[in-house]
Amino acid sequence: MKIKVCIANYGDSQLWCLHRMLEEFKTYKKYEVDITIYSTVDIPNYRCILFDNSIGGQLPFMPRKEIYHARDRYDLFLYNENDHLITEDNIDAYLEVNKNIQLPYCPGFYRYELKDDKKILLDWNPYFGQIKSSENKHMFTVHNVHQGCYLLTKEQLSYCIDSRQFLVPPHEGPYGILEQGASDPYNNCGLNKVFPKDMNLLSRLGIQHLPVKYSLKYEWLHHGITLTQLI
Repeated sequence: MKIKVCIANYGDSQLWCLHRMLEEFKTYKKYEVDITIYSTVDIPNYRCILFDNSIGGQLPFMPRKEIYHARDRYDLFLYNENDHLITEDNIDAYLEVNKNIQLPYCPGFYRYELKDDKKILLDWNPYFGQIKSSENKHMFTVHNVHQGCYLLTKEQLSYCIDSRQFLVPPHEGPYGILEQGASDPYNNCGLNKVFPKDMNLLSRLGIQHLPVKYSLKYEWLHHGITLTQLI
C-alpha cells in the first residue's frame, strides 16, 4: 500500500522530533511512504515546500491541495504535525479497526506522552469534562476529536472531499486555527471517529507526542489519566 505523508513543520525548535519521525517512516516494511514536508525552514534530503514565518497557524491547511490531487495515486493519506511518532503498527491497527466499520464512521488515533514510564493521555482528560460515549458494545466515540493529525483511506478522503469542507480556506472553529487544520475531517467533513473497546487493539492506536510538554501542566499532573484508567 502507498501512503502520501504530509508533515507541517514550523521553525527549528522541534527538528529533533521531525527527524525522529522521519527515521520511523524508514522502518516501514508493509507500506511505501512518499513524504512532503511543509515547513518554514529547509529540511535537506526531503521534498520540502517552504513558507515564510508569517504563515503561522495556517500551515496545517497547506497540504490539502496536494492530498486532493493525489487522491487517486495512493491508498492512505496521512497529515501529521512534526512531533507525533506514528509507527507501522499504528497504521496496521487503524486498518484492522476500519475493516469492521463503514462510513461515516472511521477509526482514530489518540495522543499520549511518556512521563515516569507511564502513557499519559493528552486529548482525553477528565479535567475538561466528559471524555467518551458508548456507540455500541464494540465501539465508543470521544468528545474531543483533536489528535494533531489525520489518517484517511482513499474512501474516507473522498467522503471528506464530497462534503465540500476539505478544500477550504484556513479557519477556526470549534478549535483554534492550528488545531482545526488537523481536525476538519472529524468535526467539519462529517466523519465520525470511533475507537474499539478491545484493550489490545485500542492500545495500538496510541501515538506518542514526542516532547514531554502537556503532561507537565497542572491539568495533566493532577488529572491526567492512563488508558487503563479510561477504560
